[in-house]
Amino acid sequence: MKDKSIEELPDQIYAPLGTRGLQSIKLKQCFRCSNQNVQQLQIMEKRIEAVQGKDQEIADYKIICRKCNSTFAIRLRNLYAVEKGQKRRSITFVSILDEVGRDEGWLGSF
Repeated sequence: MKDKSIEELPDQIYAPLGTRGLQSIKLKQCFRCSNQNVQQLQIMEKRIEAVQGKDQEIADYKIICRKCNSTFAIRLRNLYAVEKGQKRRSITFVSILDEVGRDEGWLGSF
């Protein structure tokens, strides 16, 4: 999956601020140089894995920023609720991984 844009990712996520509501965070940006030009942010690899025995899946998007030449990954961990046999996404946790796969922190949920 070379040179694909990041258009398939959500535009933004909402991080909970405790009892103070939610904060909007733009997801389509370089987390190194803050570049928001989607033409310069490309998916180099995409992997989606269902977690066996649980109602969740993990989607990893390896991104390269053509402006600063850094690579990082956006990880979406989707949790699903099952009601009457219907599976629907309940919440998604978002993390940013560095170039070697180390978690740089949890961003939020949407």
